[in-house]
Amino acid sequence: MTDEQAISGGTEQERISIETAFFWSWFSQHHKELHSIVAQNMDTENRFLKVVANALKRIDAQLCVLVGMKNEDLAELIISSDGHVASIYIAEEIVAQAPTLEGWRFIALKPAVAIKGCQ
Repeated sequence: MTDEQAISGGTEQERISIETAFFWSWFSQHHKELHSIVAQNMDTENRFLKVVANALKRIDAQLCVLVGMKNEDLAELIISSDGHVASIYIAEEIVAQAPTLEGWRFIALKPAVAIKGCQ
């Protein structure tokens, strides 16, 4: 690795860290409103998914999100790389830096789903 590669790699990591901190700061400030949108299914696609997905795409363009209610009190936000291997670690890092917020659970990468008849 050349010095130039090391510097540009460090710069990209710094950018990701800064954008991640900004995202979680914003999310923390709005988590109650966002929870209500999801819990009450108030135009979740436009008022939650598009907003959060756009914010995450500032960190990495390959990221996508899923959201839903685990139960009546707990919303789950899944941050996924949508199969892009190079973005897996970024999704994991974002979730690792997630704050603890009442009513929220954050998951890196979409969990495997058992499909009847598939092995």
